[in-house]
Amino acid sequence: MAPILAQLLDTHAQLQLCFIGLIDRPPSLNRFSSDRVQTTPFLLWQTLPAELARHHIHIAPVEATRFNQAKSENKWTEAALVQRPLVASRSLTVPAEAENLILHAGVPDDRGGKVTVKLQVNGKLRGHLDVPASASKDQIEAMALANDDVQKFVNGQKPKKVVVVPGRLVNIVV
Repeated sequence: MAPILAQLLDTHAQLQLCFIGLIDRPPSLNRFSSDRVQTTPFLLWQTLPAELARHHIHIAPVEATRFNQAKSENKWTEAALVQRPLVASRSLTVPAEAENLILHAGVPDDRGGKVTVKLQVNGKLRGHLDVPASASKDQIEAMALANDDVQKFVNGQKPKKVVVVPGRLVNIVV
């Protein structure tokens, strides 16, 4: 993402970038002055909303890892709290009503446009499953029921109910 940010800074002289948190400034951004690329190392949670509100666009981690998935979900909530748009990876799982979300397409998603859903059996977490972001509820249900982790806990029983929340979870009640 750093090359894209550098290109934006080159193109738009009025643009400023602020990193909040314990983040190493990418070397490709070192050529920009500290008034254009700022770093705020740590903020108390009480002061975070006011600082976030000062910025026009928020960016979440785009590398598809479980840590960044969780961090991106927090960033989406923070951006929504202060009514700012968020640029995030296509792997980010958020509610369908996420009006402030821009799914970033400029960096390849190494998961091939997939999202991770939680697999539950009788309400208990039993695994995770990567599914295509465009998968229907029926497709997600079929993949979940065929999953080895689920099969261990279903133990050949016919499910009484299957609840699918696309992009979030599948709960199988046996």
